[in-house]
Amino acid sequence: MSFWSARRAALASYKLSEPRPEPWASPPDQPGDDAPEPVAAPAPPSADAPPAPDQALITELRARIAELEAERRGLVNERETDGQLITALRAEVEQYAARVAELEAERGGLIEERETDGQLIAALRAEVEQQAARVAELEAAADAPAGDELFAAVMRLPGLERLLLDKYHPDKHPKDRDDDVKWRMWNEATRTINAAFEALKRRAA
Repeated sequence: MSFWSARRAALASYKLSEPRPEPWASPPDQPGDDAPEPVAAPAPPSADAPPAPDQALITELRARIAELEAERRGLVNERETDGQLITALRAEVEQYAARVAELEAERGGLIEERETDGQLIAALRAEVEQQAARVAELEAAADAPAGDELFAAVMRLPGLERLLLDKYHPDKHPKDRDDDVKWRMWNEATRTINAAFEALKRRAA
């Protein structure tokens, strides 16, 4: 039996067939006003009447409907959970994107500072090399017999030693203490200046 046949049979089972009088039939005799009206006997079942509903099929359909309804509620709950998860993931991705932007900006600033420091180091190295070359020239002139007086005159200029130490002594550059390259450069320059004036003092003694 198909589903629709069973459905029609189930609907038909809830209806009672009542005999309908023929339009041409004469009304029954009425014995009196106080006499009870005759009750019509139920019509015999017709051969064309639909079969009785299949209770097993109806029970199976009800169980299937309940199962589908439970599955629908589960899918709705899962969809709500997925929506909450998507919202949380979107917020987390936005936080990571903001952090990446901050790090990129900080990285750009550090690169610029490094380039500036590199330029400063290059300029200081060039100046130290120039001063070292000048000291070497003065030492060479001092070693020559004809340049003793010239070297001594230059080294005895008032405030020359203090001027050089104020410019190249490491204590004048405390910010470079953590920079090994700059700190070594200042120390070498100071040793060179001290050596030059010590040589002048020895010659004068």
